[in-house]
Amino acid sequence: MEEERPNYVSELLISGDWNTPLLQSLFTQWECKEISKIPLAMFDAEDCWTWHFSKSGNFTVRKAYYVANVWSAGVSPKVRNFGWRAIHGGLTVRATLVKRNVCEDARCQLCGEADEDVTHLLMRCSEVKRIWYVCPLRLQINMHTMQSFKDWCVSMLKVNKDKNWWNLFWAICWGIWMRRNMWVFEQKRREEMDLVHRAMSMVNDYERANDREAIEMDDSCLKSRWSPPIMGHYKINVDAAIFKETGVGMGAVVCDSIGEVIAAMVSLRKGDYAVDIAEAMAARFALKIVWKSGLRSVILETDNLKLFQHLKKAKVEASAFGIVVKDILQLATLCTSCSFSHVRRKGNQVAHKLAKLSKDCNEERIWIEELPEQLYHLVSDDLLE
Repeated sequence: MEEERPNYVSELLISGDWNTPLLQSLFTQWECKEISKIPLAMFDAEDCWTWHFSKSGNFTVRKAYYVANVWSAGVSPKVRNFGWRAIHGGLTVRATLVKRNVCEDARCQLCGEADEDVTHLLMRCSEVKRIWYVCPLRLQINMHTMQSFKDWCVSMLKVNKDKNWWNLFWAICWGIWMRRNMWVFEQKRREEMDLVHRAMSMVNDYERANDREAIEMDDSCLKSRWSPPIMGHYKINVDAAIFKETGVGMGAVVCDSIGEVIAAMVSLRKGDYAVDIAEAMAARFALKIVWKSGLRSVILETDNLKLFQHLKKAKVEASAFGIVVKDILQLATLCTSCSFSHVRRKGNQVAHKLAKLSKDCNEERIWIEELPEQLYHLVSDDLLE
């Protein structure tokens, strides 16, 4: 009897990676090589369509890929991440907790009138309706017949193209979520207008911060020397090396505010990846290990300008590169503080050499408070400069 063939992509995976022997038994050598170029997401994510013939993965009607412009909104990354989860029903609302047997009552704790799902929380709750009406957007929820929050966002995108409008929209959504949590966990109530004022301030503060960064952008991109992080933070320098025969080498070094090496790490990943994807994978690899080690205030520094710009702007494309960038951004939200920095190759020599050394490592390797002996002179050179 013929062995049953896999029906789902998940059946082609083993321990979070491609099952190479299984791929080789099912596909041609060329197909296996192309499949191996696809990086796998670290976190669960919604399936989506992607346009293979563009680097960004987007079709010509670009905005259709960014539902309600959430990933390009002028708000902080944590708000964009919240917006994406809201659109895809990923918030831990009462209805979701009931399904997971975490609690027994799905009723909204603000109004007590209906079960709390994402649509009720952000649209249908009587208290939320008042917020949408008194805010500068002047939205009358009763006039909308959409069945879900996602459908509501899509319908408004057809009539509202102004980026500033959407910036405030997502800031208010975030405010509604924080107001709800304040009531549920602290039994404190925030007034509607206080929420609105806070949302407006959030948008203005983010815009001013971006204006300052835009002025400094040219200088930061031209930085060629390594510099230590501020006191209490740790800098993670990352790099990748492409090995034609073996795959992608990833290297990273972690230093404190006086330039002392806290850790160094290397890993060799099988697969034929593009350079930008390999660089992003190295950053993801390092940030994951550093986060697991308990370091929560970090600066992630790369010499890949594209990766830096995407992380700085929290820009997520519908592409293989975008999958890894999204993982990095989600890891960043788990940190107390995580910022991104760019340095030229000259200032990233330690990570670069570590990535090269990974070619001789059969497994992931981590050094604590030390480096391979042949690299110490590079650390000294960084400190002297």
